[in-house]
Amino acid sequence: MAALSWSNSLLSSDYADLTGVKAGHIFEILSQLIGQGKCALLCKVIAFLIVLSQAVFINLISNTLKFFDERTQLPGLVFLIISANLYNYQYLHPILIANMFLILSWWIITSIYNQANNKGTIFNAAFVVALSSLFYPAYTYFMVFILAAVLLNVESRFKDIIMTIFGFVTVWYLYLSLNYIITDSTDLQIFTQDLAVSKFEIGKLSTPMLIFSAYALILFLFSSLYVLFNVAGSKVFVRLNVKLLFVWIILGAVIRILGIASNEIFYSIAIPVSVLFSIYFVNSRNAIVREIFWALLILFTILNNFMR
Repeated sequence: MAALSWSNSLLSSDYADLTGVKAGHIFEILSQLIGQGKCALLCKVIAFLIVLSQAVFINLISNTLKFFDERTQLPGLVFLIISANLYNYQYLHPILIANMFLILSWWIITSIYNQANNKGTIFNAAFVVALSSLFYPAYTYFMVFILAAVLLNVESRFKDIIMTIFGFVTVWYLYLSLNYIITDSTDLQIFTQDLAVSKFEIGKLSTPMLIFSAYALILFLFSSLYVLFNVAGSKVFVRLNVKLLFVWIILGAVIRILGIASNEIFYSIAIPVSVLFSIYFVNSRNAIVREIFWALLILFTILNNFMR
């Protein structure tokens, strides 16, 4: 499914137009080194491999967090299906690289619920999120995600919040210091973004995309209700990590609504959403309804890709 979706992009000779994309300077340098404007195919292949690797990590983490009654590879597959519908961003986009750091941070921060002394873990998670913001500045706001994870921990203390802030600030202090030493200037673009540059206009979406979006929203609501009603009997560790998924989704939605990021932010939202969908698909006892939802997800994805 993912390969078919990316086939049009991979076979096209068009290069990525990054005009207006809110990318950090590090990504801009990386893009120039790789030659995004000259080696379009190479960059698209790299982007495709990054998405595939993210699917693998999503499977690894979601199975480790015990979301499912049995081990499954479905979360990564669902992520690939959802991301296949984001065909306007099938190139080496900064959010793809930033997502790798965000997924790593997610893996790190969830371990605090099993540790007595977790200050180092909190620092590392905040540090990695800050690294993601160097590639995609909108991810600066995902420090809220780390803070939420810390505050959800019943054993959290004020020192843990300080470690979160310290981990994030450390990265940006080092970056701004090195940037000043090398260029004799400061890069404060991340703090001066126009929050109104990326308004969400439904009228610009194609009919197949509108159909898929409406269906995905219905499936999300259905899966969310299933998870909320069934997670109460789960272990505390699982309940805390489910709450983090909802924090992630809400934060991503707020970032999009405020115009801090454009539609590429759905690459990030697709990660927790794919886990929620998979919890329903794997754990639900109603096989008929589950199979219908699964078939429609694939059907609308195919229609969206071949009728775009």
